[in-house]
Amino acid sequence: MKYNIGENVLIKKASIDDLDKILNFQKNIIDAMPNKEFFTPLTEHEFVYPIKNNGLVYLLYYDNTLIGLFVLTINPEDDILDEYQLDNPLYVAIFDSVMIEGKFRGSSLQLQGMKLINKGAAGLGVKRIVATIHPDNRYSLDNFLKDDYKIIKQIDIHGGPRLILEKVI
Repeated sequence: MKYNIGENVLIKKASIDDLDKILNFQKNIIDAMPNKEFFTPLTEHEFVYPIKNNGLVYLLYYDNTLIGLFVLTINPEDDILDEYQLDNPLYVAIFDSVMIEGKFRGSSLQLQGMKLINKGAAGLGVKRIVATIHPDNRYSLDNFLKDDYKIIKQIDIHGGPRLILEKVI
């Protein structure tokens, strides 16, 4: 079956009331991952900050079941900007997380959601989006490259090597 956002997959902007559901979803996704080093869990604060500060936290639902989420942090805090070692932090947003439930992968939901994040970010005045990906996470890396992200450097953060990718909006 093919899953399409806006057709058979509902997208909803998260609110603070969704926090427990989001944290449980993240835990279940990571617990099911064979390569746990690919993903560093976000803290509660890293979900709350974008929800409360004009960021974009989108939830994907299929048949009233949460199947995915996307987190974009607008105006990230200085410690995050420092950690990413960005040369120019102006008008930048951090694509903090993308998670899709295993049985829904393969329908390009990640790429579909990324397009919605790009559109939403542009509407919020973002000029660049930065993301980190484990170098061996080929599926996510391929999707980001398909969406015109460029690898700008590799650094050790989040417990290991990460590629820093950037997209100009």
